[in-house]
Amino acid sequence: MVDVASSLLPDEAVQRALIFALSVTKKHSSALQYRITSSLLSGILEQSSGPTKGDVISLNISSKHAAAFLEKTVGPETWSALGEQSRLDLIEAEQLWGRSFFELGAGRADWGALIALYSRAIEAEVREHIVPLVNRLQKVGLCQVKEMTLGGCIKAIREAKKAMRLSGSLPIAERDRRAVDKLHAFFTDINSFIDTYRNHAAHGNRERPITSLQLTSWRIAMFDGGLFKVVVESQSE
Repeated sequence: MVDVASSLLPDEAVQRALIFALSVTKKHSSALQYRITSSLLSGILEQSSGPTKGDVISLNISSKHAAAFLEKTVGPETWSALGEQSRLDLIEAEQLWGRSFFELGAGRADWGALIALYSRAIEAEVREHIVPLVNRLQKVGLCQVKEMTLGGCIKAIREAKKAMRLSGSLPIAERDRRAVDKLHAFFTDINSFIDTYRNHAAHGNRERPITSLQLTSWRIAMFDGGLFKVVVESQSE
């Protein structure tokens, strides 16, 4: 679909059809399949919006344009709250995505490299913003984890949420209770696949490659779902 549509994008009728299809899918944004379709259509239209020379389409995205897209997408305040290296990792990941986007329609089997690169930023920001919360939860006995990784922190949040359900009165600050609720909703109720996909990508599991659908779900969680905003705000709840 991507290859065919991109080759026809100079045709105004095709562009109008894609814009119409995008408007329809956005009306059903609560359903995952429509969110994925909306993301793909948006990507196709974005690829056609840049200047071209003759019949040549450049798939390279400059660092400046990638940074501008990311700042707009995750929000200026959240973007500025991320560490410098995290921002650089995300910029590099978006540049790689820009170069490989059209392989979505060419049968590429494994997109794990992209998720592994995105994960670097997520892991770093989890350590910066969620680990202080996890340390406080451990001190009052609400969870117990050995490694402060993305998976370890998600495990801690799930344990803390379970403990909070079982006991009405706990020695926990109200802001920490709200942070646990929000993090649990994001990483367990809505996007429980985040840690699983990250592990498959990082460990190079060839028997469980990251599919294009899984990559799109991951990007939706990061950008439409506001992953970085949720992580950054866990300290200020």
